[in-house]
Amino acid sequence: MANEMTYAAHGDLRLAAVLNREIYELMHDMVDLRGTMYNAGDPTGSGSAAIKIRQLSPDDIMGTPGEVTDTLPTAMGDGSATVTVAERTLRYDVGDLFAATSPDPQAEISAVVRALYGGAIREASDLITDLYTGFATSEGNTGVVLTVDDIYDAQFAIQLQDNMDPTSYVVLHPKQWNELQASLRGEGGAIQYSPETNAALRAKTMGFKGSWNGHMFFTSNRIESDGTDYTGAMYSPGALAIAEGSAQGALSAMFGNVFASVAIPGAPVWVEFQRDASKGLTECVGHYLVGVDENEDLKGVKIVSVD
Repeated sequence: MANEMTYAAHGDLRLAAVLNREIYELMHDMVDLRGTMYNAGDPTGSGSAAIKIRQLSPDDIMGTPGEVTDTLPTAMGDGSATVTVAERTLRYDVGDLFAATSPDPQAEISAVVRALYGGAIREASDLITDLYTGFATSEGNTGVVLTVDDIYDAQFAIQLQDNMDPTSYVVLHPKQWNELQASLRGEGGAIQYSPETNAALRAKTMGFKGSWNGHMFFTSNRIESDGTDYTGAMYSPGALAIAEGSAQGALSAMFGNVFASVAIPGAPVWVEFQRDASKGLTECVGHYLVGVDENEDLKGVKIVSVD
């Protein structure tokens, strides 16, 4: 692996191609919060890091102006949200001794790939979950554990907004999910015997928890406490927006960057190497162009419960 790393730094891009391909495949795993977002597009080559999302939302009815009476204009909703992309990076240094003594170089490559992928996903999750506190509508209670009633209250709040999306997402801290499971155990009647309830009580892995009552549930430990409460959220598609820059588009704009030749079209993450011979190590640097923003506030509800 030490030789392969060195060659990559001096022009042999085989390892970089392998890493970028593996990262691209991993980034298509939808068991992460990026799949709950409205995709605002790719800003590379646009001349700006900001993407504006137009919000045309006519909600008017026709009237009867009467004979020889002008029809007066009605202003259409023409607000907008802006998603601004910034570059995130993560670097790992692979020492020659570590690489040379590795019993399984391929395993080491996979470890680097997964570390860089995990860093990108965690960064995206940090940005996404930070948006939850910005929703104007709030359900649940500060200092109180989460219950099934809180989930229903959030659902009812979204229904009041003429929400037309059949899909909705609920993202909770793992502790909030534990409390919801505990509350589900105490439910009676139709909820108690629902196959979805049984499946929800069995769910114990991180990430996607499955569907319950028509909502797609996720857990994320990137939801941070404010010292008193965790703030999860329920929201529909369009509530939040994400923009990711294309690695190929970004690298192609950098004249002479040989890593552009192994960047995967559409992939938002890429890897580069640089050699520091004086320290006997190869630096592996992952790059991620990403930005998030709240798009339609009325499509989301924050869910508050004690930490």
